[in-house]
Amino acid sequence: MNVPYSWFEIACKNGLAVVLAIGIFVLCAYLVKHIAEQLSERMKDLCKMIQSVHDAMEKHDAKADERGRYIREEHRQMIDCLGRINGYK
Repeated sequence: MNVPYSWFEIACKNGLAVVLAIGIFVLCAYLVKHIAEQLSERMKDLCKMIQSVHDAMEKHDAKADERGRYIREEHRQMIDCLGRINGYK
């Protein structure tokens, strides 16, 4: 009677270890899946943010030519005015 009880005890201990191992494996798989989903969501948000910065930079660059023309014209007027003041014309 003592021998079958020891086999039963060993089976219960090994069974519990297997159940815990499977449980830990499932928990780890769930955590990896959850982390991957969160990273994917964060990456999408980051892509949207980068796209908005890129659009703002393109808009800024598009207006840069206009600003450059305005500044060049203003400098030409200043040179003409200073030239007259200094007696170059």
